[in-house]
Amino acid sequence: MATVNSISSFSSSSSGSAGINFSGIASGIDTQAIIDALTKLEARPIDAAQQKQDLLTKLQGQIGQLSTKLTALQTAAGKLTTIASGTALSATSSDTTILTASAAAPATVGPHSIEVTQLAQASSAYLSAVAKITDPAAALGGTGNINISYSGGTAVPIDVANRSLNDIAQAINDNVAGVNASVVNAGTSANADYRLVVTGEDTGASHGLTFTIDSTVGLGSTTVSGAQNAKFNVDGITGIQRESNTVSDYLNGVTFTLTSTTQANKPVTLTISTDVTGVKNKIKDLVNAYNDIVNYYNSNNTYNSATKVAGTFFGDNSTGSIITNLRSMLFHGGSNYVQQNSGTYGSLSALGISFQSDGTLQVDDSKLTTAVGENTTSVLDLFADSDGGGSDTGIAIEIRKFAQFATTGGKDDATGASVVGLLSAKTDSIKTQIASLQKTIDNGQAHLDSYTQQLKEKYAKFEEVMGQLKQQQATLAAKFG
Repeated sequence: MATVNSISSFSSSSSGSAGINFSGIASGIDTQAIIDALTKLEARPIDAAQQKQDLLTKLQGQIGQLSTKLTALQTAAGKLTTIASGTALSATSSDTTILTASAAAPATVGPHSIEVTQLAQASSAYLSAVAKITDPAAALGGTGNINISYSGGTAVPIDVANRSLNDIAQAINDNVAGVNASVVNAGTSANADYRLVVTGEDTGASHGLTFTIDSTVGLGSTTVSGAQNAKFNVDGITGIQRESNTVSDYLNGVTFTLTSTTQANKPVTLTISTDVTGVKNKIKDLVNAYNDIVNYYNSNNTYNSATKVAGTFFGDNSTGSIITNLRSMLFHGGSNYVQQNSGTYGSLSALGISFQSDGTLQVDDSKLTTAVGENTTSVLDLFADSDGGGSDTGIAIEIRKFAQFATTGGKDDATGASVVGLLSAKTDSIKTQIASLQKTIDNGQAHLDSYTQQLKEKYAKFEEVMGQLKQQQATLAAKFG
């Protein structure tokens, strides 16, 4: 009897608190299992929403990856959108101890004969005393000014009163723009002879140094080197001058640096030529960027019939249309793009670029090398706007435009209207769906929590009643035997 009373008291107390659970303690039924099963059943819409949200979140990330790869393709295509931008040039000097050079568009291919008769140099002078200065930190004892004019500018006075050679050098550096002053020992450690060296920062005849020194200063100036221009002859044109030894404004697109003079009648030959490897690399970069997109799409456009698991892009029209459009732009190159030259290379296959069964491109390096070497302009005309005026188009131009519209969007050429990028719009749509599903999940969870609480209270009451019935049964059995 004591055991029955104990059960009754526990059951009664459980009805007053939903947090206390004595599943089946009175009824012998696993009521918690029933609650779990009913709760799981009620949670199915939440689970479905969560699964869909997870898939959308994964798709959002992969759309971002695809967008990044399209941007890389846009960049690679941008380097081939004009003949000039696609052409890679090299500059070769017959004697790099005299002249080095680099070339870029719009430089023209061909050789140039260059003679260097004089290098540009900066003005330099030193100031010294009649008696050797043995301590650069000791005050010189002179008075008055050292007046320094640089590049024809207004003279700047430097007061030497109570100043050492070191102090004067510092004052020049602080006050005279474009001039550097330093203290050097022209003697030996045992027999010092300190002097003040002043040098202009710029080469060229217009950047000379002029000193006017008061007689009371006690210093005199000696010119080490006068400011002068570089002088050179190119292809029979003589007497060319520049203030710098680096010349970028004589041969269009060519920068050359003079490092020494040439011997009489022994000019340096500077050869500007097409850099076949550079052009090939730009084309290969475009191919690689395209293949990167296709491989990424293929890896996510799968379906396993055994497991019935699909890749993120499987059945997705937006990503599928991007691949279809890109393939079309590449495949129909010869018929879609107008060439202003003879059109020797009117398709990718003519360059040794072919489609593979998985949709990627493969490059025959030997065939591409031959094509670029034979007629670089014709090769690039397949990709580019040949005249730069927009009258014709090419593979790279179309791909660059498409990649932009597929990602960030832009202005429609025909209407001038702003167009939202395909993947940008898709990403925004996915974000909206994820947010909507989150509301569904949050509302569903609130309902589920309430529903679960109701079940707990219901079955707690059930256990309480069953406990009371068992107590009555035991009492009757004891009374009537």
